[in-house]
Amino acid sequence: MYGDPQQLRALARRMDEVAQDVRAESRHLDGAHEVTWESTAAVRYREMLTTRAGELQQAVMDVEEVAEALRAQARAVEERLAQIAAAERWVMGMVDELRKHPGWIGGPLADWTAAKVDSLLQTAENLPAPGSQEWLTVADRLGRR
Repeated sequence: MYGDPQQLRALARRMDEVAQDVRAESRHLDGAHEVTWESTAAVRYREMLTTRAGELQQAVMDVEEVAEALRAQARAVEERLAQIAAAERWVMGMVDELRKHPGWIGGPLADWTAAKVDSLLQTAENLPAPGSQEWLTVADRLGRR
């Protein structure tokens, strides 16, 4: 649904490895400038190496940016999953209260109207699947603060 945070982080680590490999290749190209060779072709060759090294450095920055975006997505997914779990716990707590005390409005339900209780009872008959983002909608509709 949202992606697996562990898989996203694993992919980010792989991107970090790619960036390291490309950075090493860029350093290797920079080292090729030390070749003793004098000619017009040597000048062009060194210019090409400089250009390629710069392109590789840009690629490193791009890959590092992707890795950070993956880590940010993993954090966002974890936050969203935590919100869903909290909403699910809240709704189920209210449903459990009503199941324990049918027709009772008190305790955590003290400020609820009869219409809200009816809405909760109707919801209890058709609850979302565990982990579904629909728990957020249900909790909001029931007035979770």
